[in-house]
Amino acid sequence: MESRPAHDVTLPDAPRLARDLGGYAYGRYRGAIEVPNVSWHGFPSVLAQYRLKQWQYHSIVTERWFIAFACVDLGYVSTLFCYVVDRDGPSHVLEFDATSPLGRALCFAPGPTRGATRWSSAAGNVMISSTGGSKPGWRAKLDLQIGCNRVVASAHIQREPGHSTLFELAAERAAYTYKSAAMPCSLELEIAGSAYRSTGLASIDWTRSAALTQTCWKWAMFAHPADDGRRLGFNASSDVYDLAGASQENALFVDGNVVPLGAVAFTVPRHPAREPWRLNGSGVNLVFTPRGARAEDLTLGPLRSDFVQPFGTFDGEVQTGDGGRIAVRDAFGVVEKHVARW
Repeated sequence: MESRPAHDVTLPDAPRLARDLGGYAYGRYRGAIEVPNVSWHGFPSVLAQYRLKQWQYHSIVTERWFIAFACVDLGYVSTLFCYVVDRDGPSHVLEFDATSPLGRALCFAPGPTRGATRWSSAAGNVMISSTGGSKPGWRAKLDLQIGCNRVVASAHIQREPGHSTLFELAAERAAYTYKSAAMPCSLELEIAGSAYRSTGLASIDWTRSAALTQTCWKWAMFAHPADDGRRLGFNASSDVYDLAGASQENALFVDGNVVPLGAVAFTVPRHPAREPWRLNGSGVNLVFTPRGARAEDLTLGPLRSDFVQPFGTFDGEVQTGDGGRIAVRDAFGVVEKHVARW
């Protein structure tokens, strides 16, 4: 493997507002948009809040554990999911799901780097707070009852610039995503009275979208300590934020430096929860091997959510902006195939 410094391809700094009097500031940016004021134009405000889709997803990977959790606000319903994977025995997974009609259990943060996202219900409690000061980031606290196991977790994630995409879905309909991966973090985890403390790497997917009624996507993300000691993060998608066939949110994160990527093609197997996926394209040659999966195929009247989100390992290599290559071996992360009618 060639060990070379990653090229931090210059992106413009993110604007403070997603939309001002001149309209939406569509584009790709370094850093977070502080006020992602994406909304549904042309709808009364009462109805618009039920059309907006937004979620905050985090994952944390340590030498032993992989934890993924997300608060999802679909307007008419909100959901919380969390799963905890013991990498020493990945068939042993603790999985939590909860639903709140009209989103009563969820209070969503005003932006990825401001305020807090909170879930509070009899089923469990989650708090994800943005922190400032000399070490900005997020503090996450989870207290969930998963079957007969009480899972309590506390994590501090160190924020790095990350990659923002403000994308035009249709006239006056925008989607905003903020992604960052392989950020340093600390984790305290307690499962059924057994305590674990470790450091690891964390990722975030913060999305707010005036989504199209029929939406589909493929997505992949991982965070990994590379063989040469660098922190390597990866985010790629297809079919949802594409211009000329290339997703505008594809990026590598190398020691906090953002390296935008071009198109990445997903080859999804017939049995996506069990068989390898392939990701190929702009400086990317990866094979994903599932170790388990979350899945849902739900239809409620005109509404539909059909997805599979396997977790497992990536192997292969990626290329940084300066032509250097980084080997990827046993990098733990997720892929997803999702079809939604909202």
